[in-house]
Amino acid sequence: MREGFSYQSAEAFTFHQKPDDRSGGSAETPPTVLRHMTNRGELSLDTRTGLVRSPLLPNDIYLSEPHESWGRKYISNGERALEALLRNPTRVLDDRTILEAMWGKLSYDPDDLVTRNNAKHCISILRKKLGEERIQRGTKHGENSLIYAVQSRGHTFLSPESALEVDHELVLRFTTPLGEIVFNYESLVTSSPLVANGKTPISITPQEGELLRIFTTSGGKIIESPKIPSEYHSQEQTKKLVQRLRRKLGDTDARLIRTARDVGYQLPIAD
Repeated sequence: MREGFSYQSAEAFTFHQKPDDRSGGSAETPPTVLRHMTNRGELSLDTRTGLVRSPLLPNDIYLSEPHESWGRKYISNGERALEALLRNPTRVLDDRTILEAMWGKLSYDPDDLVTRNNAKHCISILRKKLGEERIQRGTKHGENSLIYAVQSRGHTFLSPESALEVDHELVLRFTTPLGEIVFNYESLVTSSPLVANGKTPISITPQEGELLRIFTTSGGKIIESPKIPSEYHSQEQTKKLVQRLRRKLGDTDARLIRTARDVGYQLPIAD
């Protein structure tokens, strides 16, 4: 049997690594406790012992049962995934980052379907162990969520609501004649003055997000159609992309994103 592996159930996160392997070989390193205030309460992890405190559980837990070898406790890769999220609480971590946190540098394609499914499976188990009652899909979430999935991007602690409130370089604010748009390019969540007075977070796709980023950083200028990214770079596909974004922003009559005939599109800035 290879060192560090045990034939336990998948839910036990069967790959383990010694704490001193992570800290340069020093077994005397003091515990490091990482904390993050989620929308459900404080979540914490002791990175040395693997002890976790979840706001959804009445007692502290270990993500996998702690056991010892040569007098040292192992740390499960489930705890490593949680540690990666706790060290980056305002970022969306992609599948590669999560898997490398658990197993080290990948030697296979991070975009492979099996790789993505492995990451989703590990996050699914992690959610259950932290006390989540529902496993969320896409960007939808329930009242007991701690970890959120961002479509085609990865996972984060940020709820769609809090994603619009963080102070981050990728949170763009743009004031139009109809009101303010707040757009988190990292989490692909935006607001629209035409949807619930800008109070409701709206999830968009990466392609729609790139289009909105171009608009919100243009300073109100007209964006020529050829400069708008679309799946096939055709005028028809560009038109469909703009229409999809308009629908999500509640812009049914093209008052927010305007059409410059035979030229392109514009998101005007307020005077």
